[in-house]
Amino acid sequence: MTYTVTISEKNPQTKAVISRLKLLAEEFDFVEVTENEGGLNFMTDEQRAEFETRYAYTIEHTGEGKTWNEIEAKYQKS
Repeated sequence: MTYTVTISEKNPQTKAVISRLKLLAEEFDFVEVTENEGGLNFMTDEQRAEFETRYAYTIEHTGEGKTWNEIEAKYQKS
């Protein structure tokens, strides 16, 4: 099981929490503390490029899509 804790504010209280978590990480091998200033960078560069390409296409071709009701009706007939 994996848990993710996000601490986004920078103030004395959050710094104290981070320090405590780092101490726990030193004591227990199942605790890991990593800093990520860029938000959730979970995509590779290739995935991000593909996402941006698809997003741009979607924005440029907004009227070409179908509504959820149209899609739902198609599959309810089957």
